[in-house]
Amino acid sequence: MIKRCFFMFSVLIFVCLLPAVIYAGDSAGQAQVGAGLTKHLAIITTADLQSSICGREISKDEGGAATAQTVGGMDRIAALALQIRSQVDGALLVSTGDDLMGTFYSIFAGTPEIISMNMAGYDVVAPGNHEFDQGLSVYAEAAAKARFDLLTANVDYGDSPLAKIVKPYVFKNVAGIKVGLFGLMTPALQVVSNVGDEVTVDPDLERVATAMVKLLRGQGARLVIALSHCGSVLDRQLAAQVAGIDLIVGGHSHECLFESVANPEGKPCVIVQAGAGGSRVGVLRFSFSDTLQNPQWELVALNEKVASVAAVKNYVDGYAEKLDLLLGDPIGETLVALDSRKIVVRQSESNLGNLIADSVVNWFTQKNSDLVLGLFNGGSIRGDRLYPAGKLSHKDVLNMLPFGDTIVRVAMTGSQLLAVLEVSASALLFEGAACPASEQADAGGFLQLSRALKVVIDPSQPPFCARYKGREVEEIINPGHRIVKVETLHNGRWQALVPEAVYTVYVNSWLAGAGDGHYIFNGLKKEDTTVLAADVLARYIEKKTPVRPVVDGRIIIEGFKGQTPKIGDTD
Repeated sequence: MIKRCFFMFSVLIFVCLLPAVIYAGDSAGQAQVGAGLTKHLAIITTADLQSSICGREISKDEGGAATAQTVGGMDRIAALALQIRSQVDGALLVSTGDDLMGTFYSIFAGTPEIISMNMAGYDVVAPGNHEFDQGLSVYAEAAAKARFDLLTANVDYGDSPLAKIVKPYVFKNVAGIKVGLFGLMTPALQVVSNVGDEVTVDPDLERVATAMVKLLRGQGARLVIALSHCGSVLDRQLAAQVAGIDLIVGGHSHECLFESVANPEGKPCVIVQAGAGGSRVGVLRFSFSDTLQNPQWELVALNEKVASVAAVKNYVDGYAEKLDLLLGDPIGETLVALDSRKIVVRQSESNLGNLIADSVVNWFTQKNSDLVLGLFNGGSIRGDRLYPAGKLSHKDVLNMLPFGDTIVRVAMTGSQLLAVLEVSASALLFEGAACPASEQADAGGFLQLSRALKVVIDPSQPPFCARYKGREVEEIINPGHRIVKVETLHNGRWQALVPEAVYTVYVNSWLAGAGDGHYIFNGLKKEDTTVLAADVLARYIEKKTPVRPVVDGRIIIEGFKGQTPKIGDTD
């Protein structure tokens, strides 16, 4: 089965006042060029930067020898934007949100990201859901520092200062072309962020976009661009439903794409998205006279071939040093040792596994009342040791959960959940079993459970057994009979699992991607919340400190005596 590499958490940043880098485009008041005159324009876009505004080191295989190289960085984004602007008649540097996220955001409150984006010359940004992970007021304070326009047309920010900072639309005069831009937020904002009840989202993207197009075209926009933090599925629907949008620059779904979709009038609407994490920049070059013509899309890797703005880099290197020091600061305390030993998390209930699963439930229960269950595979919990009682830091959390997994919402029936639990129970491997280890789940696929779920496992019974091809199953040899009992907690009462009922379950992205043999997730309806599991755990520890997780009988293993399960080498 497919293994995975550790997620290397390294953050650098670049921030400095650098007037020479700032380029806001032509002022909106300049005269427009006449119809029929061709201009060569470019849209430079980043998506889902996730606070990765400085270079990070990766390994590169050259002739069999591993060498280190630095990729990404706002200093390179700044340099590339200047280069592209020099090659065309006019350009806009835009972002489609989730620029602020994670540990870096929680420590520095968004200021380095916003200021470095100012310095790189961003013109227009559509906020994403993660901008609100630290709450409304934290983002509002950071956003007030922006020297670029912030756009969201389908969000009402209530009495927050953001109501005056974030606009629904803006006009830009780019090489004499009046360009109208508007922003769209994912309708799931309140489910996947910490935005609070003060903010409301209009989920009717078609209605909002139609109104925006009418307004922008009515005020003379010759080119209309939607900056969307809604994901590619909704972007395609929007392009097909609404006439008058020339270009949708997307984000949220972490994809690299360049497509053209026919609108209701049969005219093309171009859709682009530049991935996530700040390792690449998308550049859309095109000609414009009366329409967008001959679009050419390029994804530029931010590697050593891209120049750097030295002053920006020098400033943010200082933030990298601060971060390294601050990650060691306590975020909370545990009154008991937290058990991440393989012999525990991969074959029995672990108090750390309980803490992690409960942190996920706690995060999403605040935003979604239909949450029922949380599952987290033992192979994603690292350290292979007892983390001693005492202070806990961000570094500890990142050692426990180093892979960068996000949390994924899954809808499944009771029957499907039972099948998942059978796969989990098959991770208990014994010598001489009728079913070979290669036809059962990897040891890392043993599941830790949230407090609303209890299972009884009898390892003496036949395990789930199947012939795998990658993350798919070609043939189920035995569906498994090790799960003796499953109960879920409803309104304070334990009830038997209902096969026909639909349960809402939150899992890490490794499980959702059918990792460690959990093929069942391939066919289920899923939604990636894009919230990092490590951030969820860190926030829970901060909120609940001191924590004292216990083994409370969520996983009971009975009916088998003699052999001890063996732990497979799945790393």
